Amino acid sequence: MKRFLFAAAAAAVTAPAFAADVGVSVQVGEPGFYGRIDIANFPQPQLIYPKPVVIHAVPVGVVVQPIYLHVPPGHAKNWRKHCHKYNACGQPVYFVQDGWYNKEYVPRYRESHGGGRDERHGKKGKGHKDN
Repeated sequence: MKRFLFAAAAAAVTAPAFAADVGVSVQVGEPGFYGRIDIANFPQPQLIYPKPVVIHAVPVGVVVQPIYLHVPPGHAKNWRKHCHKYNACGQPVYFVQDGWYNKEYVPRYRESHGGGRDERHGKKGKGHKDN
């Protein structure tokens, strides 16, 4: 009986560790998203560095348009180590500031892309009594 209780207690202690392995998907326009963003219809972004960063030289005569990225703290500083994660080692990259992304980009992106509401069931979402 003691072995059974010990095994049950051990299982209860380790169970939450498995629950923490749940993946979370964050998409562009949400806080916590890191990656390429399109700034075409957005206000001028605040940048971490005034000039684009390029890790691998672009061949002479080849014009490559810069891209804008929102990256976690430290990725811009150590770009050589992280550029492959964003498939951007051979491109000029402007890094947008976290504050600009969260305060300017996210609200405007949500506004122009439906604000995350479920349009199939009305503006207030599925199951709301006022639909």
